[in-house]
Amino acid sequence: MNHMNFFMVVKGDSMNPTLKNGQLIFIDQTDQEYYNNDIVVFKKNEDIYVKRIIANNGYYFVDLNYDLEDSAVLYSYISEEEYKKTLNFPSSALSNYVFIKLENQYWMRGDNTRNSTNSEIFGPVEKEEIIGKVIGHS
Repeated sequence: MNHMNFFMVVKGDSMNPTLKNGQLIFIDQTDQEYYNNDIVVFKKNEDIYVKRIIANNGYYFVDLNYDLEDSAVLYSYISEEEYKKTLNFPSSALSNYVFIKLENQYWMRGDNTRNSTNSEIFGPVEKEEIIGKVIGHS
C-alpha cells in the first residue's frame, strides 16, 4: 500500500458538530494504529464514510433498546470472563442485547447519531477497510 496524506471534503451531516458538511479534512495514512475516539475514513460496500471509532478489539454488548438521544449506554466493554458468564444466562435475560467480539475490527458511529449510518447498519469495519485517520480540519 502506498501511504500518504491527503485532503478530503466532508459530505453529509453525520459528524456534526465535530465535522460539518463541506468542511476540509486532512487524512493521515501513515499512522495505522487506531483507537477509540479516533475519527477515521473508511470504505464499506463501495461507500466512503467518516466516523468515530467507539469500540475496538474486545468484547462489547449493545443495548437494542437504546434511545438515540441517550447514546452513552449504547456500548459497554466487558471482559472475556464476563462474556463467558453471559453464555450461562437464560436467553430471555439477554433478549434486549447483542454481544459482539471485535478482533482487528472497529465499531463506528457518527457524532450526529440521529443523522448517521453506523455500524448498527453495516456491521464492524475491518482494519483493511480503513483508509486513514483524520488528523486535522479547516
